[in-house]
Amino acid sequence: MKPMTSMKGLLPVGFALSLLGCAPKPVNPVALNRPPVIRPDYTDIVIPPVIAPLNFRIVETGRVYHVRLEPAAGDPLVQSSRDGRIRFPIKAWRKFLNANRGHSFTLNVSTLRPDGSWVAFAPVTNRIAAEPFDSHLVYRLIPTIHRYWANIAIHDRDLTSFSTRCLVDNLNFGRDSCINCHTFLNRSPDTISLLVRSPRHGPPMIRIQDGRMDAIDFRTPARTSPAAYHAWHPGGKFIAFSRNKLSPFEHRVGETADVWDENSDVFVFDADQNTQLNVPALADPAWRETWPSWSDDGHWLYFCRAPQIPFAQFRDVRYDLVRLAFDPDTGTWGEPEILVSGKQTGMSAAHPREAPGGRWVLFTLAAFGNFPIYRPEADIYCLDLQTRAYHRLAINSEWCDSWHSWSDNGRWIAFSSKRGNGLMARIYFSHFDGAGGFSKPFVLPQDNPDYYQSCLYTFNVPEFVKGPVAANARTLSLAIMSAERIRPVDLSSPAQPAASPGGPTQDMPWQPAPSAR
Repeated sequence: MKPMTSMKGLLPVGFALSLLGCAPKPVNPVALNRPPVIRPDYTDIVIPPVIAPLNFRIVETGRVYHVRLEPAAGDPLVQSSRDGRIRFPIKAWRKFLNANRGHSFTLNVSTLRPDGSWVAFAPVTNRIAAEPFDSHLVYRLIPTIHRYWANIAIHDRDLTSFSTRCLVDNLNFGRDSCINCHTFLNRSPDTISLLVRSPRHGPPMIRIQDGRMDAIDFRTPARTSPAAYHAWHPGGKFIAFSRNKLSPFEHRVGETADVWDENSDVFVFDADQNTQLNVPALADPAWRETWPSWSDDGHWLYFCRAPQIPFAQFRDVRYDLVRLAFDPDTGTWGEPEILVSGKQTGMSAAHPREAPGGRWVLFTLAAFGNFPIYRPEADIYCLDLQTRAYHRLAINSEWCDSWHSWSDNGRWIAFSSKRGNGLMARIYFSHFDGAGGFSKPFVLPQDNPDYYQSCLYTFNVPEFVKGPVAANARTLSLAIMSAERIRPVDLSSPAQPAASPGGPTQDMPWQPAPSAR
């Protein structure tokens, strides 16, 4: 049923006016001393001044549901329904947010009970932040998987509305192909890279930069593993990437899925010279290095590393959070600096991301291993580089909280969380106060308030972007299927040709479902 404020396409105009124009309003409601139960939970939160309407369902008994958003000054926003679904008109919603930017408002909910009496729930206070977040979010939509998968897609969501665009979908070039991580240069929609692993088209990194799109194959005879996790240097010249030899395995109890990283190193791609730089501190045979991420000023490379130990001791794998000084002008590197020790914490680090401004670093800690999305106890932590103190964020849940990214102004984070069901991750947002504190998170809004009740897909790898991505499914698919490949010269091994045809990868730890082959 559409909201009661919308008459288009419902009933004959005369009857609609008599029904909706005189819709029941709260009369002498009995005040309850508890807030209403609404789904999604949009209570006691901080929201950006520009965002799609936070539509929700009132999970209370009633014949009529009445909602009033009351600002400190100015006009309220009122909405009613007969089925408990509250959907705000987007123009009225935007006007309300703009008029109350930087201020709080109360959410007042009343319901008409079956016996004809009204009840009013305790009001809820939300705040509209002065600081916006970026207009778009790019994320991966994937079925919950263990060893097998089928449809995988990268989506571009306009956060100011409900408009969503599929950037690339493996249905376009082979359901037996996997679309891996995606990343952007300084959150620019014009410079993007994403990874593909395909038994037919190989494991290219698709790069869009300076109006060009190409496919890069980083494999060499000496190093056959393709690129995996990667990050752009803020100057746009370098891409740091890891090579990981991953093997999925399963536990008998609890969260059954897990991943063993048999061997991994971090390398740096010089896009100007078309070379792979081998930095000894990033590819030490005694260590597994992974999860590269650059500092905001480009003078540090964060990564995680763990000592080489046999698979039989997989529960003892603890990754340190480490950084390495880098001079982009001279190409010189410093020595590894441990920021958070796995031995001291008894936990394993992943996903380092420095905030704009350079003071704060978010990272994930789990009990062991390097794949926190399969660890229910995985939580997000915040490191203060000024004091070197770190703390677990209060916004974590009892389930896995992992993949995260910062907005361009450093006042918002998006992260992936399995809260609510423990199986399928959703994207949540939280406002950062600039002093180490984060507001209660809220889920990515959808037009249908009941959307997440039936969605069986996982949302992960959320990345803020400052506009719509300059690519589409057709051009990306053509680049993936093309035989043209750029093969950078590996400076630590015999020179390789600058271009070569694509080929199948032997490193496909996850397999397509039988019906997808």
